[in-house]
Amino acid sequence: MRKEQGSGKHNKAKYDRLCYGLNQDDVQERIDGGEPYVIRMLIPKGKTEFKDLVHGKIVFDNKDVDDQVIMKGDGYPTYHFANVIDDYLMKITHVIRGEEWLPSVPKHLILYKMF
Repeated sequence: MRKEQGSGKHNKAKYDRLCYGLNQDDVQERIDGGEPYVIRMLIPKGKTEFKDLVHGKIVFDNKDVDDQVIMKGDGYPTYHFANVIDDYLMKITHVIRGEEWLPSVPKHLILYKMF
């Protein structure tokens, strides 16, 4: 399936939300059975936009943003989750990062809004 999703020239494989519809009892049964799991953020429909000091207004269509893993199977947070928590708790208002981080901005802004 991942090969199919990513087979187009500019397509990339994304989480298919296979477990998104599980009810709480099914989830608990899987956890109690020792099935490994991760925790993902559910990317909302719509667009995420922000002003970049170099590029100006940037808009990402959220359908192109994957449901990011925020807690790994070992129980540790991913960089994206830990970074946003740190920024939030320290009341950071502006962030300067290299251009290579632009694709991560929607994930971070969505997480900030979730807080």
